[in-house]
Amino acid sequence: MTQLQVFHIAPSLGVGGLERMLVDFARRHDRARYLPTVVSINDKGVLGPEIEATGTEVIALGKAGGLRPGTVVELSRLLKARRADVVHTHNNSGLIYGAAAARLAGVRCIVHTRHGVEPESGRLARATPAIARLAHRVVCVSADNRDLALASGIPDGRLVTILNGVDLGRFDYAGPTAAGPIVTVARLSPEKDLATLLRAMALLKDTAPDLRLEIAGEGPCRDELDALSTELSLDDRVTLLGRISDVAGLLTRARMFALSSLTEGVSLTLLEAMGRGLPVVATSVGGNTEVVADGVTGLLVPPSRPDLLAAALSSLAADPHRATEMGRAGRRRVEERFDLGRTIAEYERLYETILAGNTFSRVG
Repeated sequence: MTQLQVFHIAPSLGVGGLERMLVDFARRHDRARYLPTVVSINDKGVLGPEIEATGTEVIALGKAGGLRPGTVVELSRLLKARRADVVHTHNNSGLIYGAAAARLAGVRCIVHTRHGVEPESGRLARATPAIARLAHRVVCVSADNRDLALASGIPDGRLVTILNGVDLGRFDYAGPTAAGPIVTVARLSPEKDLATLLRAMALLKDTAPDLRLEIAGEGPCRDELDALSTELSLDDRVTLLGRISDVAGLLTRARMFALSSLTEGVSLTLLEAMGRGLPVVATSVGGNTEVVADGVTGLLVPPSRPDLLAAALSSLAADPHRATEMGRAGRRRVEERFDLGRTIAEYERLYETILAGNTFSRVG
């Protein structure tokens, strides 16, 4: 069987759900058929070495700020020299540079994945649907993500939905720890709205004094969250852990998982928590409504409502039996719908379908 050269092209390799998926692609591609290479438009970031540890080459283009047409030319030369068979771009910067470069290089299969909702300028928002036409297929990670793609002007015939997945071998069932903390794992950025989670904890100080919160992650809102925690007198109840490498260990000692985001695609950390058997409390936004079966695997609450978030956290803490049953149901849901092996296999089948057609006219 001929080994195909697959190039994954992403904006950067910092910490986030998209970047974690690149690690998973590097680990789980069928190496008998696919030889992956990961290209970062910027630098190797913190996850570059982890990808390299899988035996996957990482190439960092080191693009400076602003729009750089020369990067398209540089990347096109690389793809042509390496005889790329598949180019798989991720999020907007990956698409803008990667899809254009792949077309110039005559790559036979171009796939783009929209991992979530990205902030866009008016110019970029207008340009993205046109640039997306350079790809044979645009993959959406949830039904909500697909609706947003359609609303942005990407034709329905070019869209495919492939749900994110997690490696259940790395996140096996553990169940909730009765006296453990509430945990969340997220980039400390505005769209994660961790301030609402802190305000919910403040509302529980008197009614649930034993509840503690641990937040794993780094990001631009770190100082703001530290200050808010002090302002709300939460320093003895809330711990900002920074970036941690052992997410599975953190989830093992937790009693539940919380996600207070304003927007989401399909959150890998939410799936990992459910894989571990934790009950979850999440906001009813984006792909969260497809991941969490409300009242069965966890509780969904409206975004930016610390009062309702506090009530949901308190209700699960007060009913350990219900929390345990939700955790078990969550594990089953991930096994049935969000297993990483299934996700990677669907992407690989998509590559093969496009390669079999081999022309843009055949794929819409």
